[in-house]
Amino acid sequence: MDYWLRPQVNPGIANVFAAAAFRFAHVTVQPVVTRLGPGYQPSPRHPPLPLHHSLFASWRVIREGGVDPVLRGLLLSPAKLQVSDQMMVEELTERLFQAQGGLPFDLGALNLQRGRDHGLPGYSVWRRLCGLSDPVSESDLAGIMGNPTLAQKLLALYSTPQNIDVWVGAISEPPLPGGRVGPLLACLLAKQFRALRDGDRFWWQRKGMFSRAQRSSLQRVSLSRVICDNTHIQLVPPDPFTRTLCTEDLLPCTHPRIPPLDLSAWREPDSDPTCGSVPRIQPGYSLLCDSAVLYQCPAGFSLVGPSQVKCDPHTQQWTSAPPTCQDVDECASSPSVCPQNTECHNTPGSFTCTEPDVASFSASSVAAAVVAVLGGVAVMLLIMVCYRRFFPMKSDHLQSRCCQRPS
Repeated sequence: MDYWLRPQVNPGIANVFAAAAFRFAHVTVQPVVTRLGPGYQPSPRHPPLPLHHSLFASWRVIREGGVDPVLRGLLLSPAKLQVSDQMMVEELTERLFQAQGGLPFDLGALNLQRGRDHGLPGYSVWRRLCGLSDPVSESDLAGIMGNPTLAQKLLALYSTPQNIDVWVGAISEPPLPGGRVGPLLACLLAKQFRALRDGDRFWWQRKGMFSRAQRSSLQRVSLSRVICDNTHIQLVPPDPFTRTLCTEDLLPCTHPRIPPLDLSAWREPDSDPTCGSVPRIQPGYSLLCDSAVLYQCPAGFSLVGPSQVKCDPHTQQWTSAPPTCQDVDECASSPSVCPQNTECHNTPGSFTCTEPDVASFSASSVAAAVVAVLGGVAVMLLIMVCYRRFFPMKSDHLQSRCCQRPS
């Protein structure tokens, strides 16, 4: 299906989406991070972890098995069930960031304060924006929430439905049939993602962005395939966004239902239908685009010649010869690219800096160094001989006296 760009649509992120609506997932977080071994079985090396011990603890990824145990746990663990008597787990409301020291935070309180700091209107205003009923009484609110007790608690705190924070009211609504969110969140989320699609001129399904074959190849890629290609996990569910009840439902990464990305749709033709073989350059990059070949050199090389050549339909020849990629001599630049007291050596596309090699010194410099050392040794010996002659040691005087006979 092709989607056309709608320039009048703003694809930017709405304030209510960033500060409230998209944070509905906080009520789906489990209090424990489940970690599983290669066979999706509990591992004594990586036991379940309390949530507050995993926050800002990236060192666990390095020292405790990488991301694979955590991903296996996420693939088999259901999201927390949203119930009115416990919207969020205590790991988020009583122990948030506690493992990092200091006082713990309350994520629910942070969400409320964030919405107020951003100046978000109340719950009723967003209901009207989405074409939903506007609660004005306790009975209206109880009908929307499907829970009279919850409606009484909200009015005891806010006095009137118009004062209810949008985040609190949105997560309090019961989910729609087959969904995870209520009517207000469904509306706000849908508006944002529709704007991201319709207002983005680079949206992958927009006509002219990719060919039909390329879009078909992208459509077949799944999150399961991404996990297979970037981890050591070999068994994945067909759809990671739906709950997998047992390990027997997992599929190997080689299963036809989890196909890899087929890049053949991006392969460029080697010839133009009018001018024949496409002139390429080495090293360098070339792109055939509407009977024109665009050229670019890699880093460390400069393009010498035209940046593109076109196919002349009259002569059925390319308009000019392709350019070349000439190596850039970084060592000739000023100031030097290498630190002081090092030598620069140019290499294709780059350069190296090395310490001066003793073997590279000239023969005259080596001979001069040897002569200087020998001369220094000779001077030291001469000084020692002269000192011994003119300043004899005390032991020499004693020995000479002992050897003299009395007359």
